[in-house]
Amino acid sequence: MLICNKPKIFDIDLYGLAALLCISGLVWLFLIRPLDHEVIQLQKERQQKQQEKESIEAELVQLRNAVQSRRTLTARIRQNADMLSHNIDIPEVIRRLGSLAQNCSIRLDEIAPGDTDSSEQYHKTSMSLKIYGTFPNLRSFLTSIADELLFVRISSLTLTGKQSDEHSCNIAMNMDVFAAK
Repeated sequence: MLICNKPKIFDIDLYGLAALLCISGLVWLFLIRPLDHEVIQLQKERQQKQQEKESIEAELVQLRNAVQSRRTLTARIRQNADMLSHNIDIPEVIRRLGSLAQNCSIRLDEIAPGDTDSSEQYHKTSMSLKIYGTFPNLRSFLTSIADELLFVRISSLTLTGKQSDEHSCNIAMNMDVFAAK
């Protein structure tokens, strides 16, 4: 016997509770569980699409870089073609080398023309030079060649020091002079 009356709230119908739990289980089994699988599948597809998007963006960046590189190379080719079209002949190159040597205080001992080679766009004439001077003056001479004679390429350079004068040296140099056709 109970001393107090229990409130109605504690009167739970066990069959009703069992039916509610059963209905909840069936709802989860037939509705929520398939939706979870669909959500997981959609997340995988989204991740795959994101990876595809990133790879396409990377390819787009590569294409943009390739286009930029092509523009740069085209500009350099035009610049080189312009440079070769305004170049000078061999006697003028020899005069300029003599002037540069004199300005740099070095002695130009020998200039000997070498082989001539041609391609579709240019002529190439090889030259051999023998030079004598101090190291700082020779450096200045080589820098002047690089700055002023843009159509000349030094193909080989041999330095030989003098034992009698440790500040001076001999240089044997081969260079190629390019001219447009």
